[in-house]
Amino acid sequence: MDFSQLSIFPANAAQIHESRRRTFPEWGRGLGLEEHIEREEMLDTKPHATDGKMVIWVLAPRSDPTTIEFYSACETYERAAVTSSGECIAYGIASVFTPSQFRGKGYAKHLMRLLHFVLIRKELLPSFPTEDWGSAPNVPPGLGRGVASALYSDVGSTFYAMCAPGLTKDLEKHGWITQGAVGTTWSATSEDVDKGQSIEWIGSEGMEEVWVQDAQLMKREIQEVLPVGTTSTEKRTLFSFLPDGGVTRFQYERNKNFVPSEWTNNRWGVRVSGTEKLAYATWSLDPGREGLSTLIITRLRADAQTFPLIIQAARMVARELSFQQVEVWNLPSELSVVGESLGGITRDREDHLPALAWFGEGDAKWCWNEKFAWC
Repeated sequence: MDFSQLSIFPANAAQIHESRRRTFPEWGRGLGLEEHIEREEMLDTKPHATDGKMVIWVLAPRSDPTTIEFYSACETYERAAVTSSGECIAYGIASVFTPSQFRGKGYAKHLMRLLHFVLIRKELLPSFPTEDWGSAPNVPPGLGRGVASALYSDVGSTFYAMCAPGLTKDLEKHGWITQGAVGTTWSATSEDVDKGQSIEWIGSEGMEEVWVQDAQLMKREIQEVLPVGTTSTEKRTLFSFLPDGGVTRFQYERNKNFVPSEWTNNRWGVRVSGTEKLAYATWSLDPGREGLSTLIITRLRADAQTFPLIIQAARMVARELSFQQVEVWNLPSELSVVGESLGGITRDREDHLPALAWFGEGDAKWCWNEKFAWC
């Protein structure tokens, strides 16, 4: 295929439906086809996706951009982010999928190479290679404002790293580069949280309040204080997504239906009370496809004193749900020893590898690289 004859386009209603039908076998996870599509339509109405923040893109012939026989597709989400230089816009990318009959022809790679040109600020990008790729894709109103984008690869660390916004090898570093693919797990516990400890359960209606508070702290810390896990000798720009605005709630909304029918506790996180500093965790559910069913901590803020209580609470809720384990991604080094003393096992992860395409100044370190930004 001559790539100059292809481009990416925002999907119309028929293409959106077809994209979701295609991805069902891979990401349906215990749902029927109609249930999968209904869940995706429900998620479209949530704050992380409304007001034009979510776009489904298709790679299609320029001569027939509305065809449902498009070659590849993905989703993008506009998100608030922050760097050590100030607030910015970045994008989350999800559901990159090419049906089997179109694989091995470079379609997904080309989709991703073109994606930079509709997400990232024009002045941060190289010139579009029109001689090889034809005219640049149209940038819909409101897009093209980002300094970075991120995805979570299930096909290893090499493929997306090579999806740069150009043709030459010196652009390879501008693909999506994996940063931090480590997980720490604990088995569900048979012990209840000590009732003498001061904790507050976070329910489904109280999650956003704590994320808003946390986001304000993150904005200040990344500019004024070294975030946990960084050192003063690092010369990279510090970068992070923010957990509020429906971003972390997406995790809850997507998998809340995996709660056993008999579970009525509405415990979706825990906050340690009686402390001067905010200490909390929120979590979501990963029912497991081939591995263990997991209560996954989406956002964690703790120190060596509050972390044991938070993990104990999470392990207790995992037991209540009949889930087998608790997991957190990229546990800060300051908490690793504490985590191990509580029975935690840390391993390199083989899926959902977080990868960042950065176009700001210098290199970037992805701070607070937990599952709250996953999409």
